[in-house]
Amino acid sequence: MHTIGLDIGTTSICAVKTDADSGEVKLSRTRANNAAIDGTAEFEKLQDADVIAETVRELLAEAGGGAAIGLTGQMHGILYTDANGNAVSPLYTWQDRRGDEPYKDGLTYAEYLSRESGLKSAAGFGMTTHFYNTVNGLVPPNAAALCTIADYAGMKLTGAKRPVLHPSNADSLGLFDAGTGKFWREDSAPKVADGFPLLGETADGIPVSAAIGDNQASFIGSVRDMERAVLVNVGTGSQVSLKVTRGDAPKGLEARPCVGGGFLLVGAALCGGRSFALLERFFRDTAQLGGKGGDSFYPYIDKWLEANQTLPKDAPVFSNKFCGTRENPRERGTVTNLGIHNFTPGHFIAGILRGIAEELFSLYAQTGAKRDFLAGAGNGIRKNRALARLLEELFGLPLHIPAHTEEAAFGAGLFALTAAGRRKTLGEAQQMIQYERSRHNV
Repeated sequence: MHTIGLDIGTTSICAVKTDADSGEVKLSRTRANNAAIDGTAEFEKLQDADVIAETVRELLAEAGGGAAIGLTGQMHGILYTDANGNAVSPLYTWQDRRGDEPYKDGLTYAEYLSRESGLKSAAGFGMTTHFYNTVNGLVPPNAAALCTIADYAGMKLTGAKRPVLHPSNADSLGLFDAGTGKFWREDSAPKVADGFPLLGETADGIPVSAAIGDNQASFIGSVRDMERAVLVNVGTGSQVSLKVTRGDAPKGLEARPCVGGGFLLVGAALCGGRSFALLERFFRDTAQLGGKGGDSFYPYIDKWLEANQTLPKDAPVFSNKFCGTRENPRERGTVTNLGIHNFTPGHFIAGILRGIAEELFSLYAQTGAKRDFLAGAGNGIRKNRALARLLEELFGLPLHIPAHTEEAAFGAGLFALTAAGRRKTLGEAQQMIQYERSRHNV
């Protein structure tokens, strides 16, 4: 018995097939997401929904049969479907900025919606995009519903004509009250179904579950016990996530609907792993000034880290908010404690890494919660032992890294097993998770 999880990302699409008894990944395939479409306005970020759906079908054909299929993927974005469940618009991705265009009262579309509704709204959020399209006459005349790309992929696999959104996906569209499970304006909102809903079956009779949010999928695919765990994830951005019972969040954090009930308290840093990439680019550009070519500097950084297992304590103090924050996009990073003695490449490497780790720990401290199990996900942690050690040092816990590398796809597969009735509870399905014997553990 196998479960298949699909993660539809902005730049890549992944399928993971897992043995539902042992938890061993039997197949993992990734394809580039080549569905980008040129827009007519600078703020537009569009993709072809049917190209994505076809890539999903191809990946499933490679994976073969299974007991259940689960879906997750890029959140916030939307597309429109007609009464037969076919796309009648491109996918407006989470990177689309039309919500930042000026609207009225000196406010942008997103700011106006936030003021009027009292709910979360931002550029790139699906309901903000939909509001802009409605005001400007851009909603296709034959549009019957809207949904995320993962929801649409599920419709294409099952032949469903109307989308059904899990709350974890619905919340990503904005203007959604997670406490009541309803959108601000129900007349234009898609249907929402809590719990573990199934969309239907493929032509081969494989059950397909409703798509879930990628943050939630990564969390349930990384921890065996959601009540005890805190997850740190470092990719381009970085996040700290833990489950709570209440839907109120401290300033600077978000409470998102959690799979199986409760809420996922999330603190997000927009420039987590990207800050390390910025440092590598700085070193590479510096070398080019001296005519040394543009080769990657990651091997040199790795070599320095191997030779300096104990990072210098007197490194410059970096605040890695180079991309701003969700609350203040205009905020920028800072460097302090910089002197003659620590103005060196090695000290900068140590400072940037400590800045990533300390921002995540600061977000965790803001939750006021105490957890006794630390899990780590994302390539920023898997590929950087020094960062993993810093996280263990700050959290005071050993870091457990899942043996599988595609945590969100794996988590979607666990959700599907539960939705299809192959496991009695999600917690039972999560016992499949295996962890590396990490070299990072202190």
